[in-house]
Amino acid sequence: MNEETFEYKSDKLNVVFTVRQATVFDGMNRSVLLSQMYSTTPSGEDMSEVERLRRMLLIRTYPACLAVTSVINRGDDAILMDMTPEEFLQLPDVLVMQWEEVVFRLNPHWVIRRRSSQENVPEGEAKEPSED
Repeated sequence: MNEETFEYKSDKLNVVFTVRQATVFDGMNRSVLLSQMYSTTPSGEDMSEVERLRRMLLIRTYPACLAVTSVINRGDDAILMDMTPEEFLQLPDVLVMQWEEVVFRLNPHWVIRRRSSQENVPEGEAKEPSED
């Protein structure tokens, strides 16, 4: 199984993360966290842009990071594997960006991509020619 370790150092945190390629069990854990985030984060058209981005981060990044991170060596620093979504949102932005990058590099099948309108054309109907 592929694993990757990365370190984050700042004046307030000094942590080492070990992230792995997902197993079926990791995928199940991610799905449980995704379900919890879908059911507990507000949604709706009247949400502000910040609320939409918060929801997106908690649905896309939080479950993936927690599901495949096996070790966080932290000394006295308070980063815990069972952190709440709110604790996750309080982590330094650059740390979360590094963590997310490693998670999705090892698990590219978890990257949520929007389908283009061309991919949604029903089978048997002509697709518009591409401009390649």
